[in-house]
Amino acid sequence: MVYSDYISSLLSYPKINLTQEERSFIMKLIRGHDPSFKFSSYFKLRNPSPDNSDASYLISKRLVDIGFIDVTKGKFLSNIKNYKFTTYGLFYVFQNISIYPPQFLIKYQDNIILQTLIYQFFNEKTIKTGTGRFYSQIVSYLEECCKVSLNSIDDIKSAETEEEKVKIFDKLKFDLEWLIRRLCFKLTIMYNETNLLSINPNLNDDVKVTLYEYENKMKIQLSKDSKFIALLKNLHKDFDEGYNEFINLHNENSDNIDN
Repeated sequence: MVYSDYISSLLSYPKINLTQEERSFIMKLIRGHDPSFKFSSYFKLRNPSPDNSDASYLISKRLVDIGFIDVTKGKFLSNIKNYKFTTYGLFYVFQNISIYPPQFLIKYQDNIILQTLIYQFFNEKTIKTGTGRFYSQIVSYLEECCKVSLNSIDDIKSAETEEEKVKIFDKLKFDLEWLIRRLCFKLTIMYNETNLLSINPNLNDDVKVTLYEYENKMKIQLSKDSKFIALLKNLHKDFDEGYNEFINLHNENSDNIDN
């Protein structure tokens, strides 16, 4: 599991608390509905006139200035401006906003955060066709990874020696590996046949059958995902090794066990 480039890309992340208006603007960007797309020029965005008081304009300028979004020109002679989240912007979203569609993860799949935390372990089709139950686990996992990463980055910045930084760096890699293994375990249990059959017993039979068929398709997709299967095999190997060690110790010391 590779995390070095991911961690390095976030070491200068600006820890900033956004206002409610700025968060709302980010939500509009996530949904693709941004009223500020019609600024007259990129030059104007970077160099606003002193009397420009448009709220969306000012918010977008601040998000550009702190490195959360980038802006590019639209078509030739068009007034439309296109915004795109930066690595820092995505890092903020995954920590603080839990409502974004799977298409958002597809759109930014080439970003270092998603390449490291998601697409290292899942194929694009698995994310694209994910059910609500599956996707909620992905969102929670991303949030935890980013929050753990932020805490470690703060510690790295305050570390006084290179040795301290290396220790924190190594611990973060261990924590991230634990989180993806835990996600793998949760998905394995969640898509166990017994658990699929027991989906919400309070629903009527027709709805339960529909949900079962829907989630079973997700299970089949996961079984076809070579990256997920590789992760599952790795988890199985680690568990078996740990299990065997404990059982062997138990057997060796069985005579000394108090009954």
